[in-house]
Amino acid sequence: MSALQVLPPSIADLVVENYPTIVGVLVVYFAIFAVLSVTAHRRLTSSVSDYVLGSRELGWAVTSFTLFASISSGVGLAGFPGTVYVVGLPFSITVVFGFFVAVSLVWFLGRRIWILGDAHDFTTPGDLLGTYYGSDTVRAYTVVTSLVFNVAYAVAQFTAGGILVHVLSGGIVSTTTGVALVAGLVAVHVVTTGIRGIAWLDTYNGVVMLGTVAIYTAYIFADAGGPAAVIAGLGDAGAAHVSVPGTVGAFTPSYIYGTVVGLLIGIAVMAPAAWLRFYATEDPDGLMNVGAALVVMFMLLHFVGIYWIGSYGRVVFPEVANPDFVSSLLAFEVMPPALAATFLVALLAAIISTTDSYIHTLSATVTRDLGKAVFVPELTDRAEVRLNYAIVGLTTLVSAVLAVRYTGLITALAVFAGGVTVQLLPATLGALVWPRSSTPAALSATGLGIVLTFVWELGLAPSPIAPNVLPGLAVAFLVNLALFVGVSFVTSSRPTATIEAFHGVLHRRLSDGDSEDPTASASD
Repeated sequence: MSALQVLPPSIADLVVENYPTIVGVLVVYFAIFAVLSVTAHRRLTSSVSDYVLGSRELGWAVTSFTLFASISSGVGLAGFPGTVYVVGLPFSITVVFGFFVAVSLVWFLGRRIWILGDAHDFTTPGDLLGTYYGSDTVRAYTVVTSLVFNVAYAVAQFTAGGILVHVLSGGIVSTTTGVALVAGLVAVHVVTTGIRGIAWLDTYNGVVMLGTVAIYTAYIFADAGGPAAVIAGLGDAGAAHVSVPGTVGAFTPSYIYGTVVGLLIGIAVMAPAAWLRFYATEDPDGLMNVGAALVVMFMLLHFVGIYWIGSYGRVVFPEVANPDFVSSLLAFEVMPPALAATFLVALLAAIISTTDSYIHTLSATVTRDLGKAVFVPELTDRAEVRLNYAIVGLTTLVSAVLAVRYTGLITALAVFAGGVTVQLLPATLGALVWPRSSTPAALSATGLGIVLTFVWELGLAPSPIAPNVLPGLAVAFLVNLALFVGVSFVTSSRPTATIEAFHGVLHRRLSDGDSEDPTASASD
């Protein structure tokens, strides 16, 4: 792909002319990156708990920023503006509404996941669900969802990273080479720092993201003549751009529900990376602060940044080869080169830290839930950490190759990934709040939900409801939920000992606030 196919010649020339500024911004960022990485590496021990969960010592502020940066990053600052460019305001409304739902679940489910993780030394979703339902098959479901979600999200991040390096180089570095550069850096960072380094970098990146997006929007308003001028610049498309169902006519209320299910609940709550952060938080009560912080940050990100970037991008660039390029192109159009470079470097930083998070999570879940739980139960801590390293390398390579081949919109890939992980929600609710839930229900309903998501979202067979009315992933979730409840009522619930080790522990700790209450392991 040549520079002229992606970058307007004037912007390509501007980037080349300002290489010293761009390189200077990169040097400053990577100097801070290096300090955080070295500090985290020095604290890293050889224990699995420290590598995967940071010894369960993350404060609520760090947890908030690592969730925020992990969810936003390349998808948020490249994919979301691109989707606003195509759809309009209904997409931003969908995202913000979804985050209100998602952060409520972060508080409600996150505290319970933390308590059970603390009581039974769980480190992955498979630990909790596989133990509660007494089934390696249920544990395998969590591995499947982890593979699909984390690889899909890593592909989306590498795609955004390749685009960004291409733009920063003025088109000289191809997107393929950009993907390879980002992938190599990610693999090294994950292996050498563990979750502590990832979380610290996320915190730094989250602050930079919010600050640069706010500055970016101020320059958009100055260039356009204010918010009203941005909308006026859309011309005949302006009315559709700011109303339901949007410029493409797809975002009906039911479609918005479907997007919320897949994109927000699936990514912000049910993603394996979110579970690892719930486990790693030092205090479960801090998750209330996490939820409040996430609402504020995402409101600022979308209505002080993303919506205006996507909208004004449509005004300035009515036609682009790929809408995911809009935020990068517009930055050099409306801001001084130094600030445009800062925004793009912040985006690159977020891409790196987010991909770190998901590849780290995938290696942890595959190693624990397949390597140790199924194949080699006697795996030592040292061997488990080394297996994590090997899976990091393999996952990075596969994701980078897929990123080079994938040419679709980043947001679409993220929605599909969230649609797969959200199929774990009914079984999770059963393990956390509904003692009547049964193993046959978890086996049948979760498995069917995952299969139907693949079949309908990938177009292998038609969904019973038109996709523009309700996405296939949302229909699959409703089928999953109904089957889970129905089968649970006609089959036996879990043994008393298991219910006590889960629901009994949760009842006592949530009632008296004693997070240190020891408990027996969850055995049948």
